[in-house]
Amino acid sequence: MTPVCLVGSRYGGLVTLPGETDNAPIKVVPIYLDPIVEEEAPVAAAPASPAPEPVPVTRRTGLVGVFALLTAIATAVLLGVSVSVASSGADDAGTTLAWVTIVCSVVAVVAGLVAAVFRLGRATGIAAIILGILANPWLLATVLGALTP
Repeated sequence: MTPVCLVGSRYGGLVTLPGETDNAPIKVVPIYLDPIVEEEAPVAAAPASPAPEPVPVTRRTGLVGVFALLTAIATAVLLGVSVSVASSGADDAGTTLAWVTIVCSVVAVVAGLVAAVFRLGRATGIAAIILGILANPWLLATVLGALTP
């Protein structure tokens, strides 16, 4: 006879043969397991952290905006000087002053943009952009030439 079913044989159960499983008493052996209790690791007292160091406040200065505004004012002054020199008959000196005014205007607008974008004197940077664009002799001549019939 060959055993077919081992019911609880490990714990002294029955070995059954084919066809004998209907009448065979079944022994149910409960297995009691002790629950695994994990010991809690002792929580070490967190070391007292020192007071957080104050973050150094970096104060943004508005020097870039002031530089842009001063350059824009210099552009407006140079525009007036170049127009008065050119109208007095010195065309070469007036043209040279106009080119210097254009360069000064570009520097004022770029410095104003840097000041406005990076918050390094935003209000003065915006004022420098506006004044630098309005005092540019090339833009002034282009706009006035377009408006003239």
